[in-house]
Amino acid sequence: MTFSELQQAALRFRAELKARKEGRPDVPWYPYDSIANFWHLEHIVPADDLVGYLRRGPVLDIGTADGDVAFFVEREFGTRVTAIDNPPTNNADLRGFRTMKQLLGSTATLVELDLDSYFPLDGRYEFAFFLGVLYHLKNPFHVLEKLAGSVQAIVLSTRITKYSRPQGTDISDIPAAYLLDPHECNNDSTNYWIFTEAGLRRLFSRTGWDILAFRAVGAENSDPYTMENDQRAFCYLKSNRYQA
Repeated sequence: MTFSELQQAALRFRAELKARKEGRPDVPWYPYDSIANFWHLEHIVPADDLVGYLRRGPVLDIGTADGDVAFFVEREFGTRVTAIDNPPTNNADLRGFRTMKQLLGSTATLVELDLDSYFPLDGRYEFAFFLGVLYHLKNPFHVLEKLAGSVQAIVLSTRITKYSRPQGTDISDIPAAYLLDPHECNNDSTNYWIFTEAGLRRLFSRTGWDILAFRAVGAENSDPYTMENDQRAFCYLKSNRYQA
């Protein structure tokens, strides 16, 4: 399967999800397009790698929101998928996921988990989606280190920063992170650490991950807290601590 074929399948599934969501206006659905991540992944993961992992499974979808990515992988590849999210920080206490699981007749497993507390991770996973979650964690070092022992490969995205503040000092080559005030970065108190590129690379190295691909998209003059200067890193990582 090529990336073009995968994306066409994702478009068809997105249309089905949209129709089903429109049929349930009583549910406060997650407002962002999780399926769009498959267009970013084309630039960091070879199609053969991604399709191979997804066919073999099992697969984790960490920070699943309404489960769009999890349900797509299950539908397209017949793979066993486990979705992880934390009800208090989910868009609607995971109501969207549960509703869509019922509508689709899905057998995906939902695990309600606060990654910032002690958390068990049963079994071994070929692959994990870890998209748009890292900067919502208080303890990203702990979470990445824990995952490295149980997951063979991950695609990860998170917000990063080049400048310490708008038009401030370029700190992109310093292995650092900015700790947000609760009112910064979209006035969202669940946002915590915004890493520099060097800081994120150092974090991966210290927690057991080899970087196979790293791509930054968005504002080149990024800062850690304004909406208009948002830059994201998309990373393809392989664990050097995973044992099948």
